[in-house]
Amino acid sequence: VLVSAVLLPCVRERSASIQEVRDRFGPVVGSMVEDSVWLSQLPDRVGLLDDDGSRFLREYMVAASRDHRAVIVMLADRLNALRKIEEAPLYDQHLKALESLQVFSPLAHALGVGKWLWELEDLSFRALFPDSYTSVEQWQLELWEVSSNMMEQAKVDVLKALNENDFLLEHVERYAITSRRKSVFSTFKKMFRSNKKLEDVKDVFAMRVVIGLKSQFRSDDSVQVRTCTEAYGAVRKALVGWEEPRGRFKDYVTHPKPNGYQSIHTTLDSPLKLPLEVQIRTEEMHAAAEFGDASHNLYKGGI
Repeated sequence: VLVSAVLLPCVRERSASIQEVRDRFGPVVGSMVEDSVWLSQLPDRVGLLDDDGSRFLREYMVAASRDHRAVIVMLADRLNALRKIEEAPLYDQHLKALESLQVFSPLAHALGVGKWLWELEDLSFRALFPDSYTSVEQWQLELWEVSSNMMEQAKVDVLKALNENDFLLEHVERYAITSRRKSVFSTFKKMFRSNKKLEDVKDVFAMRVVIGLKSQFRSDDSVQVRTCTEAYGAVRKALVGWEEPRGRFKDYVTHPKPNGYQSIHTTLDSPLKLPLEVQIRTEEMHAAAEFGDASHNLYKGGI
């Protein structure tokens, strides 16, 4: 995939041919590059990128590609182009950004790589609506400036509390505690769809606790469930000064979503009244959420 992504611009700009790629790098890479070039040209042949036209195009791309890795190569190429989009004429900037939001970003979700291509959405959003982008980004940065140290300390306190829990000490091998800031486009989209103000978006900042069980417990569903509930208790103990608003706790571990998704979700308001979304899941639940449910990914991608 990486080799194909590097070679795609060369073939598109005609500094190398598909046959030369096949001869030097083999038939698999040659086919991927050929499919990627062809797929990347399809939006130019669609007259109207409304919701119906975009959905048809996404469905056709997935169905017609001989190797779905070619779609990923095409997505990587589009992301690279968006990083340099200021060099293009304004009309081309808007066209490529619209294509990216209507076609390429949903495809990324459908193929399970949407989490890694958030930059594609943000760059497209900035090209189309620079003032809105700047406004949301500035608000996020101001929040992060006053809360980043507190968020980092929260991670330290949570890990300490997890390591003091007797059940978790017996059953858990490792923890991965990460924090993230919601992408600018995702924040704006949530505001727009839910008719919310910026300050009403509750998941701008998030902490995720992913728990690696010891090998002998990984196939035990009851241990998986209790591990998450014990971890939730440890988080609440660690962040004792943080308030949990009514209705924000969601136990999708004991009661999974219809698509099988499992995780404990809650929102905690910091002493500065900044909301922090918290997710708690085991490594097995995390793998299923990120990669395992293709039908859910296709649904999110509108395919």
